[in-house]
Amino acid sequence: MKLFFKRILIFFGFIILFYSSLEIWSRKVFLTETDLHLKFSSLEKVKDSIEILAIGNSHLEKGLNPSFFNKKAFNLAYSAQDLYYDNQLYKHYIEEMPQLKYLIIGVDFLSFGYDESKNSMYYVRDYNKELNIRPRNGISYLYLLNHSIFWINRLKFIRYVFNGFPAKNKHSYSDAYLLPDVHRMEPVLMGSGYRATWSFMSESELIKDAMITSARGISLYNSSIENENIRYLSEVIGLAYRRNIRIFLLSAPVSSAYKNSFPEEMQSHFLSLINIIRMHYPEVSYINAMDHFIQRKEVFYNSDHLNEKGAAEFTPFLEELILNNQVISPYNYAD
Repeated sequence: MKLFFKRILIFFGFIILFYSSLEIWSRKVFLTETDLHLKFSSLEKVKDSIEILAIGNSHLEKGLNPSFFNKKAFNLAYSAQDLYYDNQLYKHYIEEMPQLKYLIIGVDFLSFGYDESKNSMYYVRDYNKELNIRPRNGISYLYLLNHSIFWINRLKFIRYVFNGFPAKNKHSYSDAYLLPDVHRMEPVLMGSGYRATWSFMSESELIKDAMITSARGISLYNSSIENENIRYLSEVIGLAYRRNIRIFLLSAPVSSAYKNSFPEEMQSHFLSLINIIRMHYPEVSYINAMDHFIQRKEVFYNSDHLNEKGAAEFTPFLEELILNNQVISPYNYAD
């Protein structure tokens, strides 16, 4: 019996040693964290003077460039960020933004049925690490697994074993508020919180990207959490309203290929949820800008994100709407 347990210990010891070796190797090859810490550190430098704050997912992160606002602004939107993390970020920072007057909240067809913790656990890990924001569904085995760099990048690791390991990359980041004169091939996170992109797709590429992206989003949509997500959004609206902050729900511009890839029933259901929110909070303005660049493909980085050119055109247009009280609720460019 002792020999049996000894062999068991040796076997598991070998597994632990082998996995530890893979983990050490992975940490030398892959980035060990997202660039959320860079976004938060950028906000810390300017939070006292911010008058316009944007929160939401990557549609706003790539779609609004604060350097084109006349008022001091910051883009706190982030890739795959759901309404729970919008809620938590707003609560975390609101007491530290005495000048805040305008709050822009990104919403789209998938917002009310999306749970980031089910799909982007490595982001969830870093919200907790950087700001001590508790995971939406508590600590799970997937949350713990995503502290392992090998686990996160296991498929890439296996591919690199056969094809060779590249040099370790760094986050593409500039602490500058204004964009660099030289265009980059890869997206760059700016000191304003905006993630700049310069490339664009052909018509056929847009269509293919739209089909893939929308299909994945629809497959992840969970209608059972709609009320929960509405509650998270409502909490933010209530907190902002009590501080006399003007609130705008914004559906950022997307390509026609992306918008049309969603069933009409899903589009109508999304708008009905927006109407429910506005019935309870009539002080909230909704800006439906999905069709703003409907005939122009050169302003899109991919099917559902603006590139630098698109953001440069859309941001000042949006500011004119919200600052000059030209928003008619709901404001819809398709009307």
